[in-house]
Amino acid sequence: MINAVCQAWGLPGDYSFTPVDSFHGGVFKLNTKDGHAYYLKRRPDEGHVVREFALLSWLSEHGIAVAPPLLTHARQPSIGIGDDVFALYPALSGQASADHYAPGAEEQAQAYGTGIAHLHERLAEYPHAPDFRSFDPHAQITKWIEHDAQKDCARLKTDHVFDAARALCQFLEQHQSRLPAHLIHRDIHPANMLMANGQVSGYLDFDLACVGIRLFDPCYCLTSILVGGFGHEENRDHWSALVTCLLSGYNGVSALQENERQAVFWVLIAIQVLFLAFSCRKDLFGAAQYNANVIAWLVENRQAVEKAVELIAD
Repeated sequence: MINAVCQAWGLPGDYSFTPVDSFHGGVFKLNTKDGHAYYLKRRPDEGHVVREFALLSWLSEHGIAVAPPLLTHARQPSIGIGDDVFALYPALSGQASADHYAPGAEEQAQAYGTGIAHLHERLAEYPHAPDFRSFDPHAQITKWIEHDAQKDCARLKTDHVFDAARALCQFLEQHQSRLPAHLIHRDIHPANMLMANGQVSGYLDFDLACVGIRLFDPCYCLTSILVGGFGHEENRDHWSALVTCLLSGYNGVSALQENERQAVFWVLIAIQVLFLAFSCRKDLFGAAQYNANVIAWLVENRQAVEKAVELIAD
């Protein structure tokens, strides 16, 4: 495989090649002796890479720091190796933050919100958004409730998740279609945003890009921060302040509508229900139990979450 990669993209022969830990696997980092770094990723199919190449190239041309797949000598954005498709990406400058509760966490959260909003400004203008799938949380959660929720909740020995999911579906049925929607990242957690000089300097991994409610992205980032520090009470207590900061950063670039503010709590719940349903499908019941615990905490602390939203700076 390595020889095929080097030949296709004309890489020098002196390099290090190391696997990168990722959920789906198939990611490798290449460091050349002359100081260049690349990421080789297994992709679902050639069509996926073509869509990704078009989107990331357009974003780059419009001022967003992303890494479009590099073209091979044959002017293609990917190669086939056996039954697999691989694409090669240049490494971007900047570092992903690993600590979201250290001193300066509020400023960092605001920078995340600002960065997501700047990305959204461009994604909302992308002319080929219809090439991407539509993301419908209400339909997905309704399907889970109708087919698997009772079985999954019984195995987790929890009733609160089922109750929260039913209330969530009622809310989404009435309000989801009224929330602003356009092409979104769909996986914009802090590890997919690089930081430099206190600002977002680059965006990674557009694998799940889709058309959906824009509020999903900032809420997804917030739930990632919550889950990452959930095991420590002081972090949970601090998190509501980060909600205010991140959403204030977003709102300072792209104003949140009143119905979006009212939906924040429910979108946070929706993200955790979707994760729980996914984990149950994959028989990852330890992860599903963790999601159930986060849902219970969010429900218990709903008033604090909604107060944090009220404090968003205009």
